[in-house]
Amino acid sequence: MRRLLGPTATLLLVGPLVLLGGCGDEPTTEESPAPSASAAAEPRLVRLLHGSGVGGRTDPVAVALPDEQAVQQWASGLDDGFATELAEAARRARADLAPGRLLHGAVVHLGCEVPTGVTVTEEGDGLRVVADGVPKPTSECLVAVTTVALVDAPA
Repeated sequence: MRRLLGPTATLLLVGPLVLLGGCGDEPTTEESPAPSASAAAEPRLVRLLHGSGVGGRTDPVAVALPDEQAVQQWASGLDDGFATELAEAARRARADLAPGRLLHGAVVHLGCEVPTGVTVTEEGDGLRVVADGVPKPTSECLVAVTTVALVDAPA
């Protein structure tokens, strides 16, 4: 004779499996280790911003952006709406900088696709920022996309 398990019996059999399945999925409260002194001295990408038809010219030489006035002057050749977005992103980034660090910006790419990252190198007294991972165009490009990198580097 066949007998179907009722809801109570099913819960008793499946319940412990569900509870065990959740083990190890708890969020961790460990903090990431502090970067080494050499890693902290390296420039790092803070953010890539991009906009369609916003103007600009690529230049791998990064510009120091110590304050709002420097950002406005540097972004003066960009569309007003994009320049405002850039100024807000720079303001937030400067607020998060560690002491002895300085925000820099560079227009790293103009094209149909958006780069996935940048390579930052120190050259002389400045920084060189070059787009990485630019995908091949997948469709016809009607308007160029301008990509700007904000970089955190030692002052």
